Amino acid sequence: MSETLRSTFALTRRAATAPLTASLPETVIFRPLKGAILQLMARPAQLDRADLKAEWADLPETALRAAGPGQWFLVLDDAQEAEALAARISPLVAIVDQSHGRARFLLSGRSVRQVLARGTAVDLHPAQFAIGQSAMTLFGHIGMHLTRVGEDAFEYLVLRGFAQSLQDEICAIIGTMR
Repeated sequence: MSETLRSTFALTRRAATAPLTASLPETVIFRPLKGAILQLMARPAQLDRADLKAEWADLPETALRAAGPGQWFLVLDDAQEAEALAARISPLVAIVDQSHGRARFLLSGRSVRQVLARGTAVDLHPAQFAIGQSAMTLFGHIGMHLTRVGEDAFEYLVLRGFAQSLQDEICAIIGTMR
């Protein structure tokens, strides 16, 4: 019995956060990002990041993000590209699409480390937190997955239900820095 069941419920799509109403200083850029977020899970010690990078040699450095022992997030701007990559590795890992359950944001600019340092205990010094490095951490009381994606640029993933609260908290910190 392989028939597809379709719901009559009308799905309303909306952003995880409201548009920013406050103007931010030019030293910090804050914006939501679209794309695919796939969680990859393998048994610890069965597969490591090097195995995945070997499989996906052409993958951008910041696309594969460690999330725990035997766990990674595959984060790409193109959902179809992410699905194609995941299909190649699916025999080795369990894959869960997190694109609708998590929100993705970019924080960048000269003052980004000062903003992040007020909410998290992660050492963000370039010598300690290299481009491509990730950390599961708290920002205030909200869990986030933080990745350094550029010289003065960080992306974070947060559960969709906490996205607005985290945006408000970050904007409040930015407001105190003026």
